[in-house]
Amino acid sequence: RSWTDRDFSPGYVMVHGEDPRGKIEVVTNLKLEYMPGAYFSSNLERHIWRKYPRLGFDKLFFQLDENKKTFWVVPMFKPTIGWSAKKIVGIIILNPETGEDKYYDLGDVPAWVDPIFPREMVNDYLSWYGIYGQGWWNSVWGHRNILEPETPDIVFGSDDRQYWVTGLTSTSSNDKSLVGIAYTDARTGKTVIYHAVGGTD
Repeated sequence: RSWTDRDFSPGYVMVHGEDPRGKIEVVTNLKLEYMPGAYFSSNLERHIWRKYPRLGFDKLFFQLDENKKTFWVVPMFKPTIGWSAKKIVGIIILNPETGEDKYYDLGDVPAWVDPIFPREMVNDYLSWYGIYGQGWWNSVWGHRNILEPETPDIVFGSDDRQYWVTGLTSTSSNDKSLVGIAYTDARTGKTVIYHAVGGTD
């Protein structure tokens, strides 16, 4: 229904993250007022902008805690070069029923929150590393060992943490074969690159 008819969302649909035939859970006994598609003061983005005017955000994660209570998890960033080169400094956890929120610094995020670093930001970081990792002059003149990331995919590690996994290829190679694999912790943003040689990851 349109927002003008109801003024809230009654719930959510939860599907299995890996099995397309997995059990579907439909929850309809809620009153989620603060949503991206809401109007006026209930609009989620407007609500955050008004309270945190000095921080930026561009990704909203709808997540459940261990008790299946609903929250919006919003990574907050500051630009580091002019208005660009975003750096996440913390997150907001917001109750979609009441609009109440709490800010957490990046090192103090509750354990149930995952992920924090969005795919687009991880791709930007790896792209900059690939271009400028050997220095700015090399990116302009030398073009040696410049790397290009593939689109990051989310996986669960053996520690049950989420990681963005990204294949890296060399722009100087015509066959675009794999030269490395980057694992980025979706909670901390820490990246480890493993050197590898092969046609595919």
